[in-house]
Amino acid sequence: AGVAAFFSSAGPNALGALKPDLVAPGANVVGAMAADADPRGAGTGGLFDDAGLCASLGFAAECFVVDDHHALTGGTSMSAPMVTGAVALLFERDPTLHQAEVKALLQAGARRLASSEPVPEQLGAGALDLAGTLEALDAGALERTPGAATELVVSASYVHPDPTWPLE
Repeated sequence: AGVAAFFSSAGPNALGALKPDLVAPGANVVGAMAADADPRGAGTGGLFDDAGLCASLGFAAECFVVDDHHALTGGTSMSAPMVTGAVALLFERDPTLHQAEVKALLQAGARRLASSEPVPEQLGAGALDLAGTLEALDAGALERTPGAATELVVSASYVHPDPTWPLE
């Protein structure tokens, strides 16, 4: 917990821009499973099929299945809904937001992850933190759009208004 998944892409991008824009939970997430996707049936080979991994590790077959309606999975298909839900809550608070403002708020509220990357900036602006994002909205962080004069940019990383983050 608190680190990027092994399958996460690290930044910056080829142009040197900070990437990813934000990281969100995407590994070992329990999600809804349709009856037709249940790997305990006819071996669907779908999203929840462990392809024999559970048995090879000494666990019960289909150990990723939680119950008849839920299973464990990972990837961007799990992290994207986390961000989408956060954005929906932002729009609930302020339906006039636009894309650049939403991105700025998500990044302003992001929290730092423990890094296994050689350079901490490879994790982008940080991890989705809904409480931090809502605090940023309440604090008027709409003025801090990427690249604007109100945002302090040092090298390739964003500096957050958090005194526990060192400025080097």
